[in-house]
Amino acid sequence: MSQRRLIDDFRDSACSIEIKDDENAIVDLIPIGDALYTVTGHNIHCLQLADQIDPNRTKVAIPNTHQRVLAVGSDDPIVARTLLTAHTLFKKTFLGPGFEQEKGLTLALGILKDALAMVDMHARLKNAEQQAVAACDLKTQKDGSVQMPSIGNAGDRCDAFAHKACHLVKKIEDIVMLFYGDEITSKWVDSLATLTMRRYGADSSFAH
Repeated sequence: MSQRRLIDDFRDSACSIEIKDDENAIVDLIPIGDALYTVTGHNIHCLQLADQIDPNRTKVAIPNTHQRVLAVGSDDPIVARTLLTAHTLFKKTFLGPGFEQEKGLTLALGILKDALAMVDMHARLKNAEQQAVAACDLKTQKDGSVQMPSIGNAGDRCDAFAHKACHLVKKIEDIVMLFYGDEITSKWVDSLATLTMRRYGADSSFAH
């Protein structure tokens, strides 16, 4: 038996982590990979123990950590419809021991991050449009021309939004493959629609 070190006694001892979140109670705890995500009404924090950061126990000074990763929580409908729904439904107890539960949760977290990024991009674009219109004189000039408002980088903004949307859709496809991988073709949306209509009926809510 190897001799125990000070770091072993320190890491194996009990610990507590306080998350200050404007008195919002934790409503869900979601383990994904080597991290634990805590969900409050308005925020999502990521907790990692020192052993997850330093599994070989080489540096006693490495602390347990927590960090706010998203400034939204269970009160946001996007959070509820993605990560929290996945945490409720993506369980081996419901779906069988072969279901890749952790992969499903990882994909759901990625979808949440992509969706929130798109919401932020849209809000920033609308704000830029409003500022451009407010700064522009739309009155007809003496020469008969009208100065049109411009935000300068509309193309780049739209490209970035479309790129993020592609990432999100790919993650949705990956979730579909977790459930119906053997029955999904390269045209996955069409084959999923055909599959749901065949299994559950064209008039079912799932097919719709």
